[in-house]
Amino acid sequence: MTSLDSRCLRPYLKRNRALASIAGKRSLACQLVMLGLLLSGDIENNPGPRYPCGTCSKPCRCNQRSICCDSCDTWHHLKCTDLSDIQFNDLASSDVNWLCIKCTLPKLDDSSNVVPDNPTIDSHERIKDIQSTFRTMKGVTIAHLNTRSLPHKLDDIRILLKDLAIDVLTLSETWLDNSVENSELHIPGYTLLKNDRNRHGGGVACYVSHRYQAFEVPELKVENTESLWINFALPHTKPILIMGPLL
Repeated sequence: MTSLDSRCLRPYLKRNRALASIAGKRSLACQLVMLGLLLSGDIENNPGPRYPCGTCSKPCRCNQRSICCDSCDTWHHLKCTDLSDIQFNDLASSDVNWLCIKCTLPKLDDSSNVVPDNPTIDSHERIKDIQSTFRTMKGVTIAHLNTRSLPHKLDDIRILLKDLAIDVLTLSETWLDNSVENSELHIPGYTLLKNDRNRHGGGVACYVSHRYQAFEVPELKVENTESLWINFALPHTKPILIMGPLL
């Protein structure tokens, strides 16, 4: 078998100094492996951060506290998420999913119907479109979220209600019990109504804007179901009934 001179690799090694520094005195097998890697095109001279933060774009390092979105698999620094240390530790020791703010926002078109993701549209532009849609809609705006633990998503919901000015937001899978006070779940400008199960599953809730009068109608509850019947008063009209999530 003829020997392979490392000079044959020079055109390729010029593109990668790391491999060039070790190619001079390596064996034939090692040189062949390096040549195969270079020819494969699978080597990036400037790879950049491996896990960029979805908020600040800086790398999430192993010595920094970070959390990964269970929907889009994007990492975020803890300081970029508005999560408290207690919430972060609770998530780290449980199987509860965490979603970033981009994944919790509803994807709506101008007719307020759910539309599939469009990878050609920048996420920030999509958020602006959603905000514009909600602010120009007439009448009462009602939305629903499956939270899978309301305490862990509370900061994101605060941002959602602030940006979109939703009148009624119904929630399912709140995962609450009597140990969680209403004051801990308070959102300025909204009244909270809820029907709890326990901290491991179930539970429904509803945030109603202070612009409207609303109160629960407990006599309409159906046995063995989790639901919220809400008497919702609109200006200059008769009150209407809104049924929250039914579990």
